[in-house]
Amino acid sequence: MIEFRSTQLESEVSVSAIDNMHQPKDEQQQIIDEQHKKFEALLQQLEQAIPGFSFHAPPT
Repeated sequence: MIEFRSTQLESEVSVSAIDNMHQPKDEQQQIIDEQHKKFEALLQQLEQAIPGFSFHAPPT
C-alpha cells in the first residue's frame, strides 16, 4: 500500500512536469514576466533593508 502511494505521487509529479512543458509560449512568457516582477520587488526590499546592498545581474 505504501509503495502504491509513492508510485502514484511520482506519476502525479511527472504529469505535472509534462503539462508545464506543453504550455503555450504566451502563457510561459506571462509566467516569466510575473516571476521577474516578483524578483525585482524582492531586490528592492533587500536594497531598502540592507544598507549598501546592490545586485548586478551577470552579463548575458
